[in-house]
Amino acid sequence: MGPGPRDIPSTDTIMQGHIEELKSQLAHRDGLIVKLQNELQSSRDDRISSAEEIARRDVVLDSAKSTLSSIHGREQQRMVSETDKDITIMKLKTTLRHAEQNRKDAMYEMVGKEENIDKLRFLVNELQNELVVRDSEVILVIVDLRSCPTWWLLLQLWLDHGVIMH
Repeated sequence: MGPGPRDIPSTDTIMQGHIEELKSQLAHRDGLIVKLQNELQSSRDDRISSAEEIARRDVVLDSAKSTLSSIHGREQQRMVSETDKDITIMKLKTTLRHAEQNRKDAMYEMVGKEENIDKLRFLVNELQNELVVRDSEVILVIVDLRSCPTWWLLLQLWLDHGVIMH
């Protein structure tokens, strides 16, 4: 004796399971997209912050250059001893080199963040493409349901659960 009629799941039950699984997959993809968009926004904020830091460092660099020029000019005018003048200039040059290195480091960091943004954009595009494929699969399921005598009941159940077709 084979399985009884009650042991075999109905077409409606099978289709409802497929629909629930597709809805779950879509919800997961939507969550992933939101997460990636948040990461993208965070990366943009970091890039803006880095750009502002570079601007601040440029001001420090200009200030250090101006200070170096001013001190050098005053030292020559006052005819201060050569040793004092050399020490001051060496300190300012060191400060200038540090400021220039910090600026270079910030530029490298910004380039890296821009690469991350590009990667995240690529991932978002891939996920959106996957959603389009999933939407197409859902439409195919609906088309298959139309061959079922109770397709309109299944479609109404599906729509009542908040699924929207595009």
